[in-house]
Amino acid sequence: MMKGRIVALLMTLALLGASVYAAENPSKQDKKQKQKQQTEKLMNSKQFQFTARQAMPLGGKTIDLTTNPNFVRFYTDSIQADMPFFGRAYNVPYGGSGGIKFDGKPKKFTITPQKKDKGYLVEAIVNDTNDSYSMTLSVSNSGYGTLTINSNNRNSISYYGHVSALENKESE
Repeated sequence: MMKGRIVALLMTLALLGASVYAAENPSKQDKKQKQKQQTEKLMNSKQFQFTARQAMPLGGKTIDLTTNPNFVRFYTDSIQADMPFFGRAYNVPYGGSGGIKFDGKPKKFTITPQKKDKGYLVEAIVNDTNDSYSMTLSVSNSGYGTLTINSNNRNSISYYGHVSALENKESE
């Protein structure tokens, strides 16, 4: 009889310990679901920021950008970019920075959910005084994505990184 009580007590403690552990350590599925909800919220708001971790120039090697500040900020009425560029430029204004920099109202800005719940496809076109930029951003439910920028005056370039909430404009 004493053995039965000890076994019951140990089983109760084990179940209690497992439930406390589960409450403190959300499962991978819970984390994925939370990240999916955050990504969905960002995409629905049409206000988010893409920050690249790697640049993949056309015909070149992958370049690490983790120590290189960069962004493309998507607002409902404008898009701002300050991205490094690696590759061939055909026509760049004298004294140009060499990077891809613009701040303009998009001619096109669409966000489309992908089939089979695979993420989102963001497409945008922005013209500035010297060039036209066509951007395609494929975002997974986990918030990571690949951005491809096509330009009239430069080779195409792709970036791998993640989307996040916009940073405060005051901190720039």
